[in-house]
Amino acid sequence: MKRYNLILALLAFTFLISESLQAQSIKEVGLELTEKYFQVLELDVPNAMTMDGNDVWMTALPNNYDLDNYKSEVSELSIELGVQVMGEWVEQDNMIIYGLNYQGYSYAIIHMPANNMVAGMIQEGEVGPAEPNSSSNTTTNNNSSGTWTTVERFSGSGTKNTQPFTVNSNEWRVVYESNASNSGMGGAGHIFQIFLLKPGQEIFEGEIIANETNKQSISGDSYVYESGRFYFNSNSANGDWEIKVQVRQ
Repeated sequence: MKRYNLILALLAFTFLISESLQAQSIKEVGLELTEKYFQVLELDVPNAMTMDGNDVWMTALPNNYDLDNYKSEVSELSIELGVQVMGEWVEQDNMIIYGLNYQGYSYAIIHMPANNMVAGMIQEGEVGPAEPNSSSNTTTNNNSSGTWTTVERFSGSGTKNTQPFTVNSNEWRVVYESNASNSGMGGAGHIFQIFLLKPGQEIFEGEIIANETNKQSISGDSYVYESGRFYFNSNSANGDWEIKVQVRQ
């Protein structure tokens, strides 16, 4: 009888361990991958943040950091982990992305040269092979009726936070424009980034609305599907900018 009870106890313990392993959350998987890849990149792992509903680990790169020095080691780690690499350092929307599939999730190392940052991000579901594209951050939606009306307008230059504003609609858009001040250089050195945040949030906790560089003129729009109170952080160099908040009326 004692032997029988011991076997039952061992089976129960094995079952609990199995259930614990299966219960690993998407955030835990993302943290595990980030720790492994950031160790290879010789970077500290920051606290997780949420961007567009995804878990993200974002950090600034040290001065004179050269990501190219670590790419072969990243590839070796991917082989060791048995992940499915879907894109090796693909240039996409002013970012350089190393994407992979792992345990039913898609994970990416994202290098943002414009602001010298790198991030690890995990999403539900696997993705297909990544391909370079030259698409802008513009989003269109022609299924709703009404005229877009500007309700808030901000302008300036350099890096600053706007005043907070409130939008009661669950569908609105941000229209932005920035023109390089050094017109004789074809936009070289022109940087324009917009982050949408809520009061109390730190920079990079919100949504990236625009992130473009080295163009004479930068413009576009981006749609937001959430009401609430917000503010913009604009990070600009060598150019003036204007940001408009528009709702349908």
